[in-house]
Amino acid sequence: MKLSRNSSDMLSQMELLGIASILNEDDDIDESIVISWVNPRVMSVSTIHGELEEDTVAASIWKFKEQMVAVRDVLSKKILIGGRNHSPLSPRISKSFTDKEWANYFLSRCEAIDSTASSIPLVTNLAGSLGYPCYWGHDRKGNPDFSNLDLGASVWEMSARNSGSEFMINKYIKLLDTIAPLTTDEIADRISGRAVDSAGETRNACGFRRPGSADVLLSWVAYQAISCFPTRPVVHGMFSCGSLSTGVIREKSGRRSSMLFVLPINQRPITVERYLAICRCSSIYRLGRWLVQNSDQRSLLESTLPIEMRGDASWLLSHQVDCIATYERYVGGSASCPEYWSLPGNIHALPSTEHTHGRV
Repeated sequence: MKLSRNSSDMLSQMELLGIASILNEDDDIDESIVISWVNPRVMSVSTIHGELEEDTVAASIWKFKEQMVAVRDVLSKKILIGGRNHSPLSPRISKSFTDKEWANYFLSRCEAIDSTASSIPLVTNLAGSLGYPCYWGHDRKGNPDFSNLDLGASVWEMSARNSGSEFMINKYIKLLDTIAPLTTDEIADRISGRAVDSAGETRNACGFRRPGSADVLLSWVAYQAISCFPTRPVVHGMFSCGSLSTGVIREKSGRRSSMLFVLPINQRPITVERYLAICRCSSIYRLGRWLVQNSDQRSLLESTLPIEMRGDASWLLSHQVDCIATYERYVGGSASCPEYWSLPGNIHALPSTEHTHGRV
């Protein structure tokens, strides 16, 4: 199935990965799912042996949506931690906690994951990728420090950073409730672009593009793609008070720090598993950083690359990566309640190859 989208738009990228992740979990589809960007304005999802019909994709999304509706009570459960009620699946809480509260939080989290792990593995992957409160934080003297629990959350989870903002309750479940009544035909109309429904939200804060009107189904499908980017706690070194998220480059210049989302773009179909393996390889981050820093060079040849980068480029090309997409994370809002969202991206063609992709 081919869909008209834009490779420089993060929401389109996440929608492609979200659809593919849902299809990959569908027992009724017994072939490997492959994805690609045919050109900068057309993305494709199919099986390794042929095209997928629109109705098949819509039916798979409907089935997954119904599974999530069935476990809504598990996903929306709240417990008391830090003096407030929070979802144990949301990665951030408002204030520090007692040992007893943390034990209850973690137990409830494990129960929610265990109750859905066998029937809906995507829930387990999503919860793990979202991260969890930074209980391992410490100050420079090595003493426990719970002053910034949000640092354990995934960078991809771009809720407004006001005290105790809830991803699972205020974003994920909210959209799920909105799309719950949709039929297979209505879902087909949404993913094809024949119909759009923002459910009255003029400032959809999904984070994958500037806040504005966006279809709620496509936003919810895009949330599933967060499961593709694991988050791991870091207890030593430069980022020892937080987590590192897959698919992200942290840049620091003086006192200013910034973050870039980095994704591979392939014109030839590759499996979801290969795509995720590429996202876990250091080559895409080393080369992605170099391409961003040298973006003024419009035409790159292999000889342009430093010697230490050529192995990275060769590895990526051998794994069907044609371009690297980078998206800067914008920080808006106020100091007390910042908002994060992805700016439109740049598409960097790998050197010494022919591409239809270019700077968008």
